[in-house]
Amino acid sequence: MESSERDQYIAELVALADEPGRWDDTDPEALRQAMYLGLMRYDITNDPAEVFRLIPLYRVVVKRSTVEERLELLGHVVEAVEEQVSSGNALMPFIMIDPDRYVVSSAALDLAVTIPGDDPLTGPREVLRIALEEVPDVAQTTRAAILTGLLLLGDRRVMALLDRCWERLDDAHRGVLASARSGLVAAGMVDYYLDWLDDCIEDGNDGLFGTVAARLARMTLENAGGGQVIEVERAFPVWSASDGQPVRDLQTWSFEEYGRVIEPRLRDLLARESEPKVLPMVMQMWRLEA
Repeated sequence: MESSERDQYIAELVALADEPGRWDDTDPEALRQAMYLGLMRYDITNDPAEVFRLIPLYRVVVKRSTVEERLELLGHVVEAVEEQVSSGNALMPFIMIDPDRYVVSSAALDLAVTIPGDDPLTGPREVLRIALEEVPDVAQTTRAAILTGLLLLGDRRVMALLDRCWERLDDAHRGVLASARSGLVAAGMVDYYLDWLDDCIEDGNDGLFGTVAARLARMTLENAGGGQVIEVERAFPVWSASDGQPVRDLQTWSFEEYGRVIEPRLRDLLARESEPKVLPMVMQMWRLEA
């Protein structure tokens, strides 16, 4: 496609975003391209009117696209944000509107690592604020998905920010958060789940205790990190990494080795767990004897 043809095509896509009457009859790929260009334009103009124009367009994109196609669109937007061509504002429709929790959690994770600030944790703090203050209590799926994105960062500093965030979720969505998985077993996440188990005992919530304990056990089956537990530290924002590595592995353990690290906490929890006990199974998965 020659330059003039490409410019005309882009102009037509930009115009498409302003013509909702055409959306239902337009090729879904063209709608996603129009959404992308609209997000880039919004970030340049920072005009709130752009947001209201793009919200209905994104709803149609959701209706006429698969989760995989929306994740691909998200990937293109994230690439622009990471290259500092756009800001994290362009990720907000994926976070606040998309009904799929995987899309929301992915966008939340990406937003957390692309918001600059004097404090390295500016991004995670802002995403946490969005989850707790801007997402209404009735939108539990969205809130749980955003918190899941933060949890999956695996960085111990972010785990400290999350604190007892599960308290802002109902029982069903606490289970969603407890089931967070990325394939990578971060030491900070393991310890976060141990804190959560302690809280479940204090609250007498046996059902949630079993859900969290089961996730802790299944962590030992993850292989994305080479069958290891990894202490990760992320660069916030992602482009601030001086060595070009946005995720640093500070220390690694085999599952058996980290099982010995957490053994004292597991035994303390086991002593306080009500019958029937599930922690013996968890300990077995971490190569420990109950």
